[in-house]
Amino acid sequence: SFSYFNIHSFDYLRALISKINPKLKIKFIKDDFYSKKNIQTSIKKEKRPLPPELEDLTRLHWLVLARKAINTLEFGSGFSTIFIADAKSILNKYFGDISEMRSDKLFHLYTVGENKNFINITKKRLPKNLKKHGGDKRQYIYTKEQFEKSITHDKLWNSAQKELVITGRMHNYMRMLWGKKVIEWSESYEEAFSILEEFNNKYAYDGRNPNSYSGILWCFGLFDRPWFPERPIFGNLRYMSSDSTMRKFKMNEYLHYVSSLEGNKETLFD
Repeated sequence: SFSYFNIHSFDYLRALISKINPKLKIKFIKDDFYSKKNIQTSIKKEKRPLPPELEDLTRLHWLVLARKAINTLEFGSGFSTIFIADAKSILNKYFGDISEMRSDKLFHLYTVGENKNFINITKKRLPKNLKKHGGDKRQYIYTKEQFEKSITHDKLWNSAQKELVITGRMHNYMRMLWGKKVIEWSESYEEAFSILEEFNNKYAYDGRNPNSYSGILWCFGLFDRPWFPERPIFGNLRYMSSDSTMRKFKMNEYLHYVSSLEGNKETLFD
């Protein structure tokens, strides 16, 4: 039998649901709910969104605590978001003193959805230093179509994008430069994130993955320390240039490798 209620009382779990809708009635799962016949009948008759079921949400809460996953990615937002976030908060309370991390919190939840409440919360968490640089002048601005077709002035960035499109992967060091330059060459931070998210989900093997999303957000400062001196566009975000990358990376070999890929007419996404 499931004994999670020995850890948290019903009142504690009901309170999490009340954060969204205090008047909502909590639905409990019947013993025969998971029978095939019952599920098929329930789906056919149901015309409204199903109410939250405390047992399911409680199991979700317990799984997050038990597995201690550092990053959790959720598509959509709602009651499950509250339960996952609460479990993450508990984990941060007990394991938050790990000094090796470059972040104020060890456990994170990322929600991909259109819920305005969660979008507003995310906007409030943007670094204040970054907000004041949103209108800084960009030397180069490219459209999403130009980025996708690798039409920029930077041959190194173009090669990284080509590698992603052709193979579904990208050298990890190049991925950092790839993300930073999209920020630098886009009209806004929001547009840059939208482009990086779309390309990552569309082309990368590890798209729609918590670690992959963390990599994109690292470009915006997540898990990284403030970077000095303060720069236009980036503020105190870490800055990366193609020139410095070329000095730290075997560029000739990499460019030759990507060039050889272009000669292959068969790609993953044709």
